[in-house]
Amino acid sequence: MTRRRRQQAVAEQMRAARRDSPPPPADNPGEDTQVMPRPTVRERIGTAVSYIPDSNQRARLLPPLTVAAIAADGMALNGSPWTAAGVAATTAAGIAALKCRRITGRAGWGYGATAAGYAAAWAAAIAAHGGVSWAGPTDAYLLGGAALLAIPHAYKRRWRYDPVGDVPVELPRFEEVTEFQAVWQDYIVDNGTVLSAARLSPEWEVPGGHQAEVIVPRGLKSTEDVIAAAKTIRSAYDKSPTQVIVEPTVDGRATRALLTVLKRDVLADSRVWTGPTLDPETGLAVIGAYPDGAKTHMQFFARGSGVIDTFVAGTKGSGKSRFLDDIAANVHLTPLGVLWVSDPQEGQSLSDWIDAAARYAIGGEEIGFDKCMAMLRALRRIVYRRSAFFAREFEWVDKKGRERKGGKTFFDPTPEIPFLYALLDEAHLLVQHSEHGKEALKLLGDIAKLSRKTGVGLTYVAHTPSLDEMGGHKAGPLRAMLREGNVVAFRTGESVAHHMLGLKSDPSKLSPYFADGRKSQGLALIKGPDGRDAPFRSEYVEDPYGIAQMPAAGQLDAMSLEAADAPDNPGRAPKTFVVPGIAKAAVPMIPTGAEQQSWAERILPVLADGEEHTFKTIWTAFPDGTSDRSIRYGLKALIKDGLVHTDGDKKPYRITHAGRARLEQKVAVA
Repeated sequence: MTRRRRQQAVAEQMRAARRDSPPPPADNPGEDTQVMPRPTVRERIGTAVSYIPDSNQRARLLPPLTVAAIAADGMALNGSPWTAAGVAATTAAGIAALKCRRITGRAGWGYGATAAGYAAAWAAAIAAHGGVSWAGPTDAYLLGGAALLAIPHAYKRRWRYDPVGDVPVELPRFEEVTEFQAVWQDYIVDNGTVLSAARLSPEWEVPGGHQAEVIVPRGLKSTEDVIAAAKTIRSAYDKSPTQVIVEPTVDGRATRALLTVLKRDVLADSRVWTGPTLDPETGLAVIGAYPDGAKTHMQFFARGSGVIDTFVAGTKGSGKSRFLDDIAANVHLTPLGVLWVSDPQEGQSLSDWIDAAARYAIGGEEIGFDKCMAMLRALRRIVYRRSAFFAREFEWVDKKGRERKGGKTFFDPTPEIPFLYALLDEAHLLVQHSEHGKEALKLLGDIAKLSRKTGVGLTYVAHTPSLDEMGGHKAGPLRAMLREGNVVAFRTGESVAHHMLGLKSDPSKLSPYFADGRKSQGLALIKGPDGRDAPFRSEYVEDPYGIAQMPAAGQLDAMSLEAADAPDNPGRAPKTFVVPGIAKAAVPMIPTGAEQQSWAERILPVLADGEEHTFKTIWTAFPDGTSDRSIRYGLKALIKDGLVHTDGDKKPYRITHAGRARLEQKVAVA
């Protein structure tokens, strides 16, 4: 901004302050009030010259300058009156048109056009007749008309001194520019950077530094432009990457970004895990802290919705495994959750939890991946069985107080049916495996599609969230579903990782070292319930093995245990379930061989009439509360022994000749 423009801006501000400020009481004008007296004639004359550079004052000199220009033309061309008339008219019209260019409004344009035409006609007449005679009536009429036309111009451009009279004026106060603002002005704005048009809001203090909002012009810049200029901003404040942080604002406004400048490297402070923080009402747990000291949260579940998956990415040595200790500790010590772990790295990933997790599947190239694959199959069976249970059998009360059976489309964890959280570390070893990769990817996709409403959550851990590492192009839907939950990105080796994870900031640009030279383990970006796409420092669990030795607070329900232990053959999966404490009748989940034979003998008399019977008619022939799975196992035993025949699944059943012979033998023995 030039010196003249700055003076004009201050003058405008002063005039606005005078217009808008109410006069104080006469008896006490106030400390900051100054009364400006009416200027004298000498003061007006003395200040006239100093006002000439102002555009408003220069406009007052237009009439005499116009006359002087016309006179000069006339004197130069008095040898040829008609030529002089043309030149004079053109000069007068040009000057008047120049003035009319700045006139707005219909009346202003009418006045300007009239004055221009009159001046041109007058100048032409004078030049044609050889000058002004000052004797004829025509000249008098012309001078009189010119005087009348000059009155509106003279009135509008009259000399004014604002304010008029002894009006009390409160002078504006200018706040002192802080160092935070001065650095931005000197090194960002005045240096002509890409953010030279951006301005800062008044800053506020945070632990270890200050914060402010960067505001960019609408339609020219956006939040992404500010984030992209983070290096320039760090250079301006001469700080390390972990001391100057640029992130979107929580409200997501496209013209704003949140700037944090720390005097010391707050993120370098160790964040030690002090105990479980999982809130049973909100499903939120504290997992670290942001640069401004605010707590970082991760959401395990949401009431009225279900369990939320977590996608963790990061290169080796970035702190992924220690972050998983935090997740495992929170799940292990809540009665609402149960922990499972899949470790295809020979048991090295989370070895402290081998004996503590409800199920810990160890795999590797030496011992194979059968246990890890068996865990994934068990997770899918639990998902399917819980889904059928909540859809048809679960008794619950909705928000309107109505008792219902089935039809529940969300999951709220309880100690009776807790959520199941599976940590899948080094998952790429499974999904990329030549033998198991295709099945593993299919299992994970099936689980992720139904996990929210059934209370089964996945924590998928990868070095790089690329499709190649996740098993190929068919892993696209799985990655899309995982990134809709919690996304935690430690330092990665590829700059495209933030696009794969749905982050605005690039985790590959996270500094590998803090300002004091220590490695930045635990430094990560998160997209979670806080709504901040910002770096944070995760908590460090000092003694995960000691926590793992504590008794698990949650226990998996009998229904899920039965599903987990069932054979992999999907044809043997029962359709409905009975859970102690929830369903009214409790019967064994999997009948033993003797129990199956007993049920077969009880079912066979129902078919003695030789008619075809559906499964429903057979089931209803027994007392209320009888488990349908017992009937199914009994029928399968009869079919296996050739005593009952059916044409296929969901087809009617009828007794065979061998079955009749068995009944007759029983009657004869009796």
